[in-house]
Amino acid sequence: MNNLPTELLSSIHLTLLPTPTSTDRIRYSNYYRSRINALTRIRLVSKQWNDAVLDTPELWSYIEIQVAKWLDTIRLSLKRSKAAPLHIRIDFGDTRPGIRDDMVQMVELVWSQADRWETFGCEGVARFPLRLLPLGPHPSLREVCIRGKQDTHTVDFQAPRLESLWEVTQLTNIETSGTPALRSWAVTYPTRRGEWERLIKIVENCSRLEWLRFLAHPGQSDEGLRTLEAWSVPDANNGIAFPSLKQIEFIPIPLTVNFLSYILAPNLQRLVIRGSIFSDLSTGFPAPPRLFEACPKLKFIRFDSEVLTWDIQRWLSALSQDLIERLEVEVERQREDRLGPVLITEQQNQLNSSIRIRWVYIES
Repeated sequence: MNNLPTELLSSIHLTLLPTPTSTDRIRYSNYYRSRINALTRIRLVSKQWNDAVLDTPELWSYIEIQVAKWLDTIRLSLKRSKAAPLHIRIDFGDTRPGIRDDMVQMVELVWSQADRWETFGCEGVARFPLRLLPLGPHPSLREVCIRGKQDTHTVDFQAPRLESLWEVTQLTNIETSGTPALRSWAVTYPTRRGEWERLIKIVENCSRLEWLRFLAHPGQSDEGLRTLEAWSVPDANNGIAFPSLKQIEFIPIPLTVNFLSYILAPNLQRLVIRGSIFSDLSTGFPAPPRLFEACPKLKFIRFDSEVLTWDIQRWLSALSQDLIERLEVEVERQREDRLGPVLITEQQNQLNSSIRIRWVYIES
């Protein structure tokens, strides 16, 4: 092994210690510690291995921050990462005064290197003087996942290279008008006028958006309002234009605005409907004929494993025969369910015989 070139050793180490995506981890607490320990053990193998690790800044560019982390370890990681793009993960927890000072110091350390961030993930409650995001531009940022909220002022997010944004929360106080390259966006389903106005504003500024996923909103909707016109949302009558959108996913939630009535997406190809114990597809989210007129390339509709076959039948039964012949319906099934051919045949028979069904098996 000592005969291997240093560049090859570095590549092997990077493969064995990959950088997880910002959406991979719900709580950032264990990977960083195990990664640092692994790098320490690798360095003890030989002088060549030690040199390879120290001369590979990318091995040190992944940094997690939480109250239990040591300030010196983070400072050392930043030093050894040199000029490599950084991958930052922060667990704010619920920072109380007794532990706030250490947290502020750790956050300020990585804040000072914000121009090097390539991916970023955070969760918890960011209380003053902490923020979910530092002020100022983020010229290198490509991927962000936010699982928290802040009780400070609004942040104007300027990230011209950002391609993926997950907002797994509500009321993040983040304006994303400065993200023109955004291609993938997951956001809680709007249930209030201000949230719809924010969505329309972001869509107007992100013409490259190709993938949109609506997440379940933790708040309650207003039962008396089922259209954007009722809120007097500007330009609601003209619909919401998605010039580049190819796939949209949502969990149907009752008594909210049916956004399917407003989508204008000439390149939309797939609609993904995810199940919920609150789902009522046929009454809460019927497929309006206007949807297929505004989305002429819409060919695939996928239902995940949580959507009951009976609900699929009711939802599709409202479509015309011409639309049924045009569509290909995909139904997910978890691989561990081990559905036998008899059960699959019975489920298929419950659906309209003219519907083309493709069973898609996924890992549980």
